[in-house]
Amino acid sequence: MTDPRIGVVGATGAVGQVTLALLAERGFGQVRAFASSRSAGSTVTYGDGEVGVEEATVEALGAVSQASGSSLKQVMLALVKHDAFRTRAGGAQ
Repeated sequence: MTDPRIGVVGATGAVGQVTLALLAERGFGQVRAFASSRSAGSTVTYGDGEVGVEEATVEALGAVSQASGSSLKQVMLALVKHDAFRTRAGGAQ
């Protein structure tokens, strides 16, 4: 059985980073990190290494589903996009 391909949307945020840590802890190997265009090109920690952050576009998320042989609805995505988890200017939440 092959590992599921997982895309974490909002990977640079607080919840996205926790999600990545949990996935790494559980041994998922095929994980991609997605975030806004501002974060695209950066890296996030994944297990003992890092993964590159890609811009979360319909095309990029569709590529995850095509690679897995599933429809986009069947791909396991951790959708992490909520203002409650974003730090506002000056460090206040």
